[in-house]
This record gives sequence, structure tokens and C-alpha cells, in this order.
Amino acid sequence: MKDVRDIAAKNELLERIKKLTPETKALWGKMNVSQMICHLTDQLKDLNGTRPVKYKGNFILKFIVRPIVSRISNWPKAVFPAAKEYDQLKEGTKPTDFENDRQELLNLFKQLNLNDTVKPIPFHPSFGKLSHKQYARIVYKHFDHHLKQFGV
Repeated sequence: MKDVRDIAAKNELLERIKKLTPETKALWGKMNVSQMICHLTDQLKDLNGTRPVKYKGNFILKFIVRPIVSRISNWPKAVFPAAKEYDQLKEGTKPTDFENDRQELLNLFKQLNLNDTVKPIPFHPSFGKLSHKQYARIVYKHFDHHLKQFGV
């Protein structure tokens, strides 16, 4: 299973992000491409501690949904609405300039290092405490899911 600790998998996602343009349309869901970029950036900001979000998980999310989400190869289309902290129409980061927002995403993604298992990582806001490996897998799947949503 791919995850962002693998340089080839990480580079694949970087190249797909670079293919996005302001005109890229969603194949499903409600987000536009600028909102999606900010949505992914918010996840990385949570991981690096610059935008901490409180843990709001529960038994079902932690012990039922988390194992499924981290193991299935293709996430279904638009099954779960984004939490308000990750919804760009609510409390998520609002898009500004497409190219600046995309560059911020690329820079944060390049800096992401889940191979450094000594460095602590924050609780996932829905799934709680995750290992570096689990978080790396979920980040890959989250990015892959939204990039597929926009056809790249």
C-alpha cells in the first residue's frame, strides 16, 4: 500500500498537484479546485502544528472507520462530508490566489516527513493517535482521493 514516506509515491502526488489549474473541474462533490487545494493544505498544517485542530473522534471513528479507511485501496466518492474545520465554506482556510495556494500546498507537502518517527505527530482530529505509518497512509489516500476527484 502506498504512503507518503515512499519518495516515489510522494513525487507522484507532487506531479499530480502540479497538473491542477484554476479551470480544473471536479468530477464529483461540491468543492472547487481552489477549495480542494486549501482543504489538503489544512491537513498538512494540522500535521506540522501550525493549524492545530482538536480531537473530536469517537469509538466508531477510531475503531471501525479508521481501520477501514486506512486499508481500502480506493476511497468511495463523496461519502463523508468534511468536518467544519476542513470545509472551506465554514472554518477551513479560504482560498486566495490559486497559484499562491497551490505553491503553499506543494511547499508544505515537500516538507512533510513522516519517516522521522522520533518527531511526535499530533492526534488525527477524527481517528486519534496514529502511528507515523498509519498517518502516512491516510495522507496518501486523502490526497489521492481528492486528486482523482479533479481528474489528475
